[in-house]
Amino acid sequence: MSFRRRFTRKQFLNQPDQFIATSQNTVEFIQQNARLITSVLIGAACFLVFGGLVYLYSNRVSADAQKLEVEALDLYHRPILNAEEIASGKRGFKSDEERYQVSLSRFKRIVDEFGRTQTAQRAMLYIGDCYYGLGEFEKAKESYEEYLSKYPDDELMQIILRQNLGYISEAQGKLDEAIGYYQQALKQTTPSAGFLLYLNIARCYELKQNWQQALVTYNEGVSAYPEEPKVSDIRQHIQELEAIVSSANPPQPSS
Repeated sequence: MSFRRRFTRKQFLNQPDQFIATSQNTVEFIQQNARLITSVLIGAACFLVFGGLVYLYSNRVSADAQKLEVEALDLYHRPILNAEEIASGKRGFKSDEERYQVSLSRFKRIVDEFGRTQTAQRAMLYIGDCYYGLGEFEKAKESYEEYLSKYPDDELMQIILRQNLGYISEAQGKLDEAIGYYQQALKQTTPSAGFLLYLNIARCYELKQNWQQALVTYNEGVSAYPEEPKVSDIRQHIQELEAIVSSANPPQPSS
């Protein structure tokens, strides 16, 4: 017959108390390693305090940068006013040159004082735009290329800035260079921007009087984006170019 062994109260009390034993070991460890534990706790506390201060400082810097950005954008978007409007107290500028100069100084300040923030990243773009508006094309080019170098993962701006670099080169009369920038952008482009890039490339070929290549590029654009609103206008322009190409290369008489 099976039976269960029973422990008496006396036997049970004589068993080692594991909790008490563990507690005693813990106390002994703490006593033996008091300096080490104190150092670890102090280090952890310092880390938490430092992390909190960094977080607060980062938030303050970001807020200051955004405040300055709001001021800069307000200046950048102010209208050009005539003398009568300015005399009446309206906020604006006498010329685009004045507007770009004033805005440029604010955007530069953002980059100088808050260079590691996203606000400074956006300011770099406006610096390039201001230089472009002032006709300082090389400085605009430097600003855009610096952005492309610093932020290669910003795919949308990679497309837009390469297109802007194309506009700069085109304004400088560097048509082959402009075509190169437009073609780089076209390789990365989204459908909404692709049609315009085809038109930009074709326009440069026209300026070079390379009618045949302009014609090819326009046809490629129409074929790739047949639903674009301006397609009908481009088709009409294609017919005009075809007439130019035909007159430039008249058919040879048969023998």
